[in-house]
Formats: sequence, C-alpha cells, structure tokens
Amino acid sequence: MTHVSKKKLARGATHEIVDVFAKTLCKLRGKEGERFLGELFTRTEVVMLSKRLAMILLIEAGYTDWTIRTRLSASMSTVQRIRRASNAGSFRYIQGMQKRKREREALWDFVEKVARGGLPPRGARWKKAQPFRSPYKKLVH
Repeated sequence: MTHVSKKKLARGATHEIVDVFAKTLCKLRGKEGERFLGELFTRTEVVMLSKRLAMILLIEAGYTDWTIRTRLSASMSTVQRIRRASNAGSFRYIQGMQKRKREREALWDFVEKVARGGLPPRGARWKKAQPFRSPYKKLVH
C-alpha cells in the first residue's frame, strides 16, 4: 500500500524528483539494480510491477487474457484492466520498446522469468509445457 504525504510539493519539484529517479534507474544493471529495487520497494511491490510489465508485453504480443491470467497467476480483472489501459494507449513507450531489437530479447527473457515465478529454467520433464515465446523470435535470429 502506498503512503504519500498530503502536503503539496513546490511547483516543478515533482518533475525533478521523478527525473532523478528515472535517471538513477537507467544507470543500474544486474545485481546492483536488484539490490536497489529490493531496498526501495517491498517484495510485493516488485512482483506487482514485474507482473504489470509482463502483462503489457503479452497483451501487445497477442496472448489471450486467459493465458496471461493463468501463466502469471493474476486475476482476470487485473488482466482486463491492463488490456483496457493498453487499448487506450497508456503504454505506448513500453510497447515500442519490444519493437527495438536491442531491448526485445531482454524483455522476453524477463517475461519468461516472471511466468516461471523466478524459478530456474525448466528441466527435461517440462518439454511439453510451452514457455512464452517472443512474437519477434524469427526476427532476432
């Protein structure tokens, strides 16, 4: 649950705070980023944001609400809410990221990790279970 002060910030201060936050996030890589997020957000907040990003990418890739709900263990109402926002154009930048070759593979690796719940790659017994596949996989190779 978020706790935000009811006191208003000075004009332009909100923009400046968000700008510093975004620049800090962009500089982080690997374990440093994980540690930063772990200290700043609760585990629940990190999972929530991760699932939201995965849903946006899966919706853009054409997966059904049922598939997204089942694979990400999300409620149908959450998936539908994210789909409505996506259809309204709320995630244009994120949707555009997956079209850029450099970022595409990393995003789809992330989606697969979220779908596995952070577990390691599947073993031989899981051959029949289909992981999420990038709709751009043919373009990547």
